[in-house]
Formats: sequence, structure tokens, C-alpha cells
Amino acid sequence: MFFFFQQSSSPESPVLNVSEKGILPEKKLPEDSSVNGKVGEVSGAVQGNNIGSILSVPEATKVLPFFGSDNKQEMAPPKIPLAGEVRMYDQHGNEIASVKSLVLSGGFVALPRRACLGAVDWQFGAYSDRKVRPIRDGIWRAGDEVGLWRIAGNAKESIALTPWDSAMALSWLSLQSGRVIAEVAVRVEMNQGDIVSLAIPEEVASPGVFLQNGNVVGWTFGEWLGGGYLWNRAVPRENELHSDVPMFYAATFAGGREEQFARAILMDEETPAFERLQAFLKGIYLPAKLLREDTPERLYIENIMADIRYLAQLMRYHGEAAKLASFADPGVFSVVADMELLKITVAAVSESSGYEQAVLFVENVREYFPAVPDAAEISVMHLYLYKAWIGHVLDEKDADAGWYVYMKSMDVFPDDPELHLAGVELALLENDWKTAETLLYQRDYPGTLRQRIDMLAARISELKKEEGSVVVRFPAGASRIPVVAHVNGRKDIDFLVDTGATLVTVPVSLLGALGIEIDNDTPRRMVATAGGLKEAWEVNLSSIELGGWIVYDLKAMAMDIPYHSQTGLLGLNFLEKFRMDLNTEKGILLLEPL
Repeated sequence: MFFFFQQSSSPESPVLNVSEKGILPEKKLPEDSSVNGKVGEVSGAVQGNNIGSILSVPEATKVLPFFGSDNKQEMAPPKIPLAGEVRMYDQHGNEIASVKSLVLSGGFVALPRRACLGAVDWQFGAYSDRKVRPIRDGIWRAGDEVGLWRIAGNAKESIALTPWDSAMALSWLSLQSGRVIAEVAVRVEMNQGDIVSLAIPEEVASPGVFLQNGNVVGWTFGEWLGGGYLWNRAVPRENELHSDVPMFYAATFAGGREEQFARAILMDEETPAFERLQAFLKGIYLPAKLLREDTPERLYIENIMADIRYLAQLMRYHGEAAKLASFADPGVFSVVADMELLKITVAAVSESSGYEQAVLFVENVREYFPAVPDAAEISVMHLYLYKAWIGHVLDEKDADAGWYVYMKSMDVFPDDPELHLAGVELALLENDWKTAETLLYQRDYPGTLRQRIDMLAARISELKKEEGSVVVRFPAGASRIPVVAHVNGRKDIDFLVDTGATLVTVPVSLLGALGIEIDNDTPRRMVATAGGLKEAWEVNLSSIELGGWIVYDLKAMAMDIPYHSQTGLLGLNFLEKFRMDLNTEKGILLLEPL
């Protein structure tokens, strides 16, 4: 029989367990510097709006609870009374970002747009008094990389924010270490209205503020936003506030792919895998609202796809292939052509709906994988499924279904030698040795199929030999050969082939059904049996039909065989009409009419 794979509904027995071939996955549980330059240190008390007198070098200690609840030992924030951190929280109260900040005139803090994405709750915590205050509104327009956002409540103390003076030198204060670098060399890159963007040296690439005359004139944001940014106009007033946190969220994050992905990520482990998977897939169809460089790493499409693959494989492992297949949409792959997810999905479709649906699924998505490596892998998967499908119907001995699969497969893979041999096997299944022989010798085959070809050729030879003969098949190695023959054109009777019996025998109890009557005038004979001599009636049979061949006008003995009262014997007076070829090893008796 063909070498293909069986289907099974058992969760422990993968349908297409061919991981060694790399075609479809197994059903298993899936596998989570010093600052160079001029350094100044200043200490003292706050004096008006001048920052130069409030700096001191930090000490190593545990951070305050607001500034790190994981109890990790790390450098404490610098002892800058007006410094703190803005923490960003998503809709579920999870912290998603943290930005070191300094309170400016009017209670403002400068925040990079990228750090605020996806956050609905913004909280400022001061290093000095540990108080936490919300941020609700500010100055920001769509497209701005930096916004000024106001801390709620009246700021008792703040540092003056003044416009940058291009004629004056810039110094820089690190919000990580509290150190100051004087006369920083920068290059103006773009004037963005309120903000001027700068190219900066590496030594000031961490979170900090630019200073002139002790006042803040700009910022650096470290990993959140490259380069530097200078303030380019007067200090904002209350009536200039034209944005708030909900407006920012709606403009930058709401309704997009990233928001849906964030929701899906936050679904807990108790949520059924299929619900979590649906949440991720819903996001696939939504438009992206963020540029790649603005997207948090956890929301990168490749990381999301890893989550999707994990959940899909988890569902297969737990026997939910049917549920997975029910919302497996080929359209997903028009958005993300993920080969590993396709393999998991196709395996689930095959397990739950059969090979035909798996083949159709692959045919519906292959256009989404145009790249050469992917297209080649799709083709291998496609071919594999056809082989598995036709192998399954051959095992079921369903010739009609087999020819249907064969013709479809030949339309797609006309040159595949193994599929070609499947056609030979289908012809043999129908005992059509002529078609089988024609197909077998139509083409050349690789040497790896030599053994299979020899087996099929031998089967063709056997069928040739059987043609025009009565073929009796029985269990290989059996000592008895049972057959069913039609007697007198009236009734099928069970017989045992017996070359030691001179005449055919029929059970006495079946004479009436055969239209035979016995009386005192019916001849009797003594017959030798395994149990000794036994009296029997001599009767005439008009015909015995076996395998389409009829022998007419036979003498028979009416008697019951011990322990087989409903069975007769096919004796030599029937068998001598044929040339006999008995192969007990294969369990075949050929009776060739003479």
C-alpha cells in the first residue's frame, strides 16, 4: 500500500506527524558609561527659578515604590528637588513607560510622544516628596515629537522654561546622574515651530535638560527619542492648552492594530486560548496607527505572530483543532504571510475537516506567499497533502474517491512520480491490470522507487494470470479453503475445496432448497469420511456456479459433514474441470477452465 499517513481524531496522535520532513508541525506543547567633557557639581538650596544651585550627586539606594515596585537595587534618582518621573499606564492599569522629567514653569513637563503611546493614565511622581499627581492636558499637535504636558494642581516650585538663545552656549544636566556638561556642541537639524530639533553628541544622549543662564531651554530623552529638542518660543499660558490625554490617545492609538494587540496581550492565562487568539486575529485586520520606529517592541508584528503561533499550537495540543479551523481565515495570510502559522493552521484543518479541506486552504493562500523560499515551501506542503489524501482513500479502498483525488493532483503536479504510482495502485484496486500496466510504464522513475515499482509490476502479472480464471482467496497458510457456490440456480451454499473427495457433497438439510427430493428409490452409498463410513444419497445437480464459471450436470452425495452440517465439499468431479494453481503462502487458488 502507498506510504502515506493515517488520519486520527486522537489528541495524542498527530494527524500529520512528519516533523522530521519539516512539512507540518507535530502536535506538541509549544515552547519566553562615564560622561566625557566638562563636569560641574553644585550644591545648595533652591534659589528662585535658577537650577544651578539645586544639584547634588546621587547615592546608591533602593528606589522609591513609585519609581520601581520590583524591589531591584538600582541607582536612586538624582537629588534634584523638582525632578521626578512620569509613569504611563494602559487601560488595565499596567505600567508601559517611564520618563524622567523636570517640573517647568506653569507645572509643565516635556514628554516624547513615543513614550505616551497607548497610555490612558499619566502620573508624575516627584523624587523630593514622593507625591504622585496626574497629568491631564497640555500643548501637543498631531505630528509633534515632543509635547508640554501640565501636572494637575498648582506647582509650588518649578524651574523656568525660557526660549533658546542661539547666541549663547548650551550646557546639559543629566536627569540620571545629576551631572552637568558645559558648552555642549550641537547642530540644528530642523525648526518645527515651537521646537527645534538637534543633532547631539553621544555624551548627552541620555535623559536630561539643556540649560542657559540656569533656565531650561530644551531636553534629551534617551532611548525614547534620539537627538535633542530646544524650546523656541515664550512660556505657554493657560489658554494655550489645546490637547488632553484622551485626545492624544484617540489621535495616536485608539482604533488601530496596536491597541487591539495590546488588549490581546493583557488577556490573562485563564482566558480560553481561542478567545485570546481571536483577539489577536482581530488586530491583524485593523490598520496600523504607528510607524515601526514608534511601535513598542512588544507590539512588533513579529512578536505578535509568535503569540498567535503559540496559541494556535496550544489549541491543537489540547484537541481543539476543529475550533481552530473554524475561524482559520485565509485572509489572515494576505496581511501577514507567516509560514509557521500556516503549517499549524493547515494541520488543524486536516485534523478536523480532512485532507480535501486542507488542500483547498493551501490553494486559497498560496498567492499570499510569492517569495521564492515561501512559494517553494508552499508547493512542498501542497504536494504532501495530495499524497496524504490519496493515500488515505487508497487505505479506505475507495476507488471512486481515489480517482477524483488523482485527477485533481495531476492538474497541479503532473510530473510527480509518487502521485503517478498512486494512479497505478488505483487501477489495481479495481483489478484493471491493463490500465495499471499502461500507467506504470508511461514514464521513468527515480531509483528510490524501484522496490515499489517491482511490487506493482508483480501485482500486475498476478492479475494477468488471474484473468480468465476463477480466483479463490483464503487466509494465507490456512489448511482449509472455503468458497461459496451457487447450486442449481437456486441457492448459495458454503463449500470446502477438497481434492480428496471424489464427488461433490451437499448438506441433506438443504436438498429441499435445491429442489431435490429423496425417497426409498433414491440410490444410497457408503462413503468413507474422517469419522468412518457414512451412508449418503446419490443425487444429481443441474449446475454449480463459482466465480462466474458454471459446471453442469454433476453427481453429488447428499450427506452432512461432521461439525459442518450446513457445508458441502467441492470434490474432484467439479475440480477436474479446471487447471488448479494453489499458493497457500499467498492464500490464492486459481481455477483455470479447461
